[in-house]
Amino acid sequence: MESPRIGELGFKERPDYEFRAKYEDEYIEPLSRPAGIEPFDDPRRTVQRINPEFESGPEYQTNCADCSRCFERTWRGSAEEAAGRRPLFVTESGDNYCEGEYQERLEEWAGAPFKPLASPDQLHDRLAGSGHGASAMIVSFGQDRNGSPYAHAYNAVNYRGQVTVVDAQEGIVPGWNSESLHPDLPSGGEHFAMAWDKEGRRIW
Repeated sequence: MESPRIGELGFKERPDYEFRAKYEDEYIEPLSRPAGIEPFDDPRRTVQRINPEFESGPEYQTNCADCSRCFERTWRGSAEEAAGRRPLFVTESGDNYCEGEYQERLEEWAGAPFKPLASPDQLHDRLAGSGHGASAMIVSFGQDRNGSPYAHAYNAVNYRGQVTVVDAQEGIVPGWNSESLHPDLPSGGEHFAMAWDKEGRRIW
């Protein structure tokens, strides 16, 4: 597998399926293709279109990285639907086993590295100060309430002055938590982000 090319343009301005084509054996492609949409629209409306198959199985419950990419594209005016993850094998119980992506692939797509956050409010303040249209892609790592490790990719936006988390995999806009960042994640995790203003200039 090619290593991420940090610092190059990446694929951020191109349809997501063009990026997925580099790793085509890993994805279940959606039937839809990118379409024009009003940029910076209410995320409670646009988030619903990203991962409509979430309830159908593990293929669409391990695809948070592609959901994050597709929401960032949708937020900026190109409606995208996320791909599912192809199963690696079938378990003894007959279930498909799927794995998500590493954060390096998100960096390859963006052509830029994630930066660590000292606290969730560090990102909140940057998005708030950058105005309507600012957005971020976030990866969080930690232990869930049962002590098992987790990793999750999601987004945050400034919509008309309100900064909120957007979880495109689940199709929800849960708000913001100053301790855990994502309100549905436990506190104490590590968070990494990349963020842009309305014009696409890097702000974090």
